[in-house]
Amino acid sequence: MKNILKLFLVVFCILPGILLAQSYSLDTTFVPEYDFYDYPLPQTVYLIAEHENGSVFVHGAISNQSNNLGDCAHMHEDGSIYPEFDISLGAFRSHLFLTKGDTLITSRSILRKFDMNANCLNWDWGTNKFADIEHDWYEGMHLFDDGSILAVGTFDLYNDPTVYDLIRQKPDGHLDTSFYIDPIDQSLQEFLNGVLKYDENRFLGYGKFTKWFNYPIKRVCRFYNDGSIDSSFYSVFDWGDTRATYVQPDGKIIITGQFYLEGDTSFHTLMRLNPDGSLDSTFNNFNNVNINDYSHWVRTICPLPDGGYLIGGFFNSYQGHHRGNIAKIDKNGYLDTAIFSGLGFDTMLVGYNHPYPYPGVHQIVAAQNNKYYIGGGFSSFNGQAVPPFVRLLGDLESSITEPEKHTLQVYPNPANNSINISANSIINEICIYTQIGQLISVQNNRTKNTYINVSGFAPGNYFIRAMSKNEVLVSKFVIVR
Repeated sequence: MKNILKLFLVVFCILPGILLAQSYSLDTTFVPEYDFYDYPLPQTVYLIAEHENGSVFVHGAISNQSNNLGDCAHMHEDGSIYPEFDISLGAFRSHLFLTKGDTLITSRSILRKFDMNANCLNWDWGTNKFADIEHDWYEGMHLFDDGSILAVGTFDLYNDPTVYDLIRQKPDGHLDTSFYIDPIDQSLQEFLNGVLKYDENRFLGYGKFTKWFNYPIKRVCRFYNDGSIDSSFYSVFDWGDTRATYVQPDGKIIITGQFYLEGDTSFHTLMRLNPDGSLDSTFNNFNNVNINDYSHWVRTICPLPDGGYLIGGFFNSYQGHHRGNIAKIDKNGYLDTAIFSGLGFDTMLVGYNHPYPYPGVHQIVAAQNNKYYIGGGFSSFNGQAVPPFVRLLGDLESSITEPEKHTLQVYPNPANNSINISANSIINEICIYTQIGQLISVQNNRTKNTYINVSGFAPGNYFIRAMSKNEVLVSKFVIVR
C-alpha cells in the first residue's frame, strides 16, 4: 500500500512539475505588456539588452497601439513596461548599448545618451559631434568603459574630402583627432559592417572588402588599436556577408552570416576559426544549416555555461534534423538532439514582400537566473502563440542525449599516398579542403566506399565533406611523408 501511495505522489505531484519546467521551455513568469501589433510592419524584435537591475530594453519594428509608444521599450523583469520610456529610433538596424549608469541608444544617424526614463543625458554630446563630423552613418561600434567610441560606417569631416570608414569619438562626443582612418577602398563599393573586440590590443573588422590599406585580405581582418593590420591573421573567406560574432576565451572566433571560402562553391553560414584565421579542425564547420540554401542562415549565437551555444537565425534544419530557427550545439558545433526537437519558432513573415524586416530569430541574449531572451520575427513557439519577444528557461539539467556523431570513416589516418572513405549510406559527392578552407578536390561518387589518390597533396591537415541523399558527413585526415 505504501508503494502505491509513493507512485501516486510521483505521478500526480512531481511529474507535472517536471513537465512544466523543461529545459528551454517558455518562461511563463515573463509576459510582455507591450501591445505588439502588425501595423505598419509585421512586428519584429532586432535588439535586446538586459540591465544589471534585471530590467530589459527591446528595439525593433514594434509599437504600442494603445499607449502610442515608440519602437524601443523598457520592461520590468516580469514584462510590464515603464510607460514613461518612449523613444523612436527608426525600425531597422539601429544599435543599442547599455552602460553602467545609463543607456546609450543609437540609430544609424542619431547618437544620444538617455537615462532609464528616456531623458536625454547630454545634449552637448550631439552638439560636439556635429561640430567635428558633417555627415555620419553608423554601421557598428565598440563602446569603451570610459564612454569613448570606436565607430564603423561612413563619416564626412568638415573641410575634408575623404570619407572615413573608422573613427574614434571622445566621451564628450568630439572626434578623437588622433584616430580617423580610411582603410577600405569605397571607390570599389567596399565597406566595413562592424567591429568586434578581440583582446586589449586588437579588434576584428568584418564586411565587404579585399584590402586593408594596401594589405590584401578579404571579408575579415584583425587590426591593432592604432588601425594597423595584424598580418598574423589570414582570412579564409572569398565572398558574402561575414560577421565576427563571438571571440572565445581561447582566442578562437565564431563567424556567422552567408559566405563562401576561397576556391569553394559551397555556401556556408557558421564556422569557427583558430586565432590565426585558419579553420578550426575540431569544429563542425561543413555540416550545419541548409547547405547551398541562400535564404537560410545563422544570425546570432549565445555562449552557454557548458561551453556550447544557442544559435538562432532563419533555418528549418540543422545537421539533417528539423529545427525551427533555433538550436543548441555543443562546444564543437554538433547538434544536441534532445533540445528544441519540437516546432521551434515559426517564420510568420514568409510570403511578406517588403524587404524588411526579416523572419526568424534575430537575437539571443543570456539573462539573469539562467534564462534567455529571444527576439525576432515569429508568432509562435512549439505551436503556442507568442509575441516576437520571449524568455526561455535555461538548462535545468545536463542533456542525457549525446550529439549525433558522423559515421564517415577515413583510413589510413595519417595517410601517405591514398585514403579509403567509408560511410553507412551512398555518397554522392566528396569534397576535400585544406586547413585554411581551400577546396582542392571534388569527386562524384555513387558508392558507400571509395578510394582517393592523395599522392599529389602536400603534407598537412585536410577536411572531407561527403554528401549523401539525406545528410552531410564530415571528417578530417592528415598526410605525413
